[in-house]
Amino acid sequence: MLPLVLAAIVYAVALSSCPPLPSTGDALSYSRAAERLVRFGVLSAGSATPTAAPVPDAVLTPVYPLVLATVYRLTPATGDAAIRMAQPWVVGLQLLMALATVAAITWCGRIARGEPGGLVAGVLSALYVPFGFASMVALSETLGTLLVAAQLGLALLIVCGADAKRPRTFALLGVVSGLIALTRPAYALWVAVPLAFVLLRQRGLGRIRRDILLFIVGVSLVMVPWVVRNVVSLGEPVVLSTNASKTLLDATGGSEFTAEDEAVYATAEAQGKDALAAVAHARMKRKFLESPTAYVADQFGWINAVVGPGTPENPLAGQPWIAPVCVYWEHLNAPGSDSLRFGASDLGEPSAALRFWTRFSVGYQALLYLLALAAIVFAWRDPKVWLLLSLPLYSIAVHSATLFINRYFFPVMPAVIVLAAVGALEGYRRFTSKP
Repeated sequence: MLPLVLAAIVYAVALSSCPPLPSTGDALSYSRAAERLVRFGVLSAGSATPTAAPVPDAVLTPVYPLVLATVYRLTPATGDAAIRMAQPWVVGLQLLMALATVAAITWCGRIARGEPGGLVAGVLSALYVPFGFASMVALSETLGTLLVAAQLGLALLIVCGADAKRPRTFALLGVVSGLIALTRPAYALWVAVPLAFVLLRQRGLGRIRRDILLFIVGVSLVMVPWVVRNVVSLGEPVVLSTNASKTLLDATGGSEFTAEDEAVYATAEAQGKDALAAVAHARMKRKFLESPTAYVADQFGWINAVVGPGTPENPLAGQPWIAPVCVYWEHLNAPGSDSLRFGASDLGEPSAALRFWTRFSVGYQALLYLLALAAIVFAWRDPKVWLLLSLPLYSIAVHSATLFINRYFFPVMPAVIVLAAVGALEGYRRFTSKP
């Protein structure tokens, strides 16, 4: 209870200094998709105002638009008015998700290190202001982070091997993993880590088969309806999303095609293949063959920005783990033409309080990293530590190989915070124990 009360106080104080955020880019696309679902019963992407029944697509995975649509059903208006009317309710719902994330992280800490671990992890997560900031804009990271935290807790239960309700845990892990796959597809495969851990350690193939079967049933309950919908509506069994090829294209140079790209595109299209993915893969292969070392350095070039000092215009530049805070500076400096504003037409300069909380977040982020590093140093023999560490490592590998955008890393923060709690407790135990 203490972490939740503390988080509510921190959010109330910090967010009171924030102006309403405009809805732009992906946030506007999610909002329009929710409105299309309510008005026409069709899921389709795009930031244009829906005026007629759209053609269904699978660009957006369905879970987050469906959550938004439940809010939009309460608004009688349409178009921009509907988004403006729904915005306070969306923010309120997402703040509840942020508090639920704090509760899930507290649970994870308790599994990892008992009651002291739960308390420390809960307090550390309550002070993590970006959970509150992320709630202010309609992006799927808030829901995705909550689901990842729940998945992490279930995985920790499995790794601990002492769960009396193991079959139920595997079934729930399957359901949550399916929801993650249809909310933040980039994190769909991390669940293989705890499953591999069980397969390597568990004796008795009969029990393993039962557990894996229950996991598959849980995943199927969530994902099969989506695949069936895509077969019926699109004529193809899309498992996750058709947006992956566009993401790869953006990561390899964008939509400006060279003559070589045009040839690859035409060939793939004639063969009935994903033409955008073909162009992206051809670019990646070409760059790698030209210089493997330069290719790898370019893919991981964002590391230089991570430790950078930022700029006067954007003091949070190059801080990938606090991207929800960066949203404010992004809109202040480059609001874009497809933005829908709430309240004042101009956000103006950020307040002194907002600058304080963002700089606090930068410093606090560094503290969490140091404590997480302490966990690795002091408790490297604990398999739970490696399970926690695998999530940020997985995210770094996936997004470095595809597309690096700061907010994509936000869902790994539950693992980082629990690692920080372990590091704080292990450090305290070692430095206070008698020689």
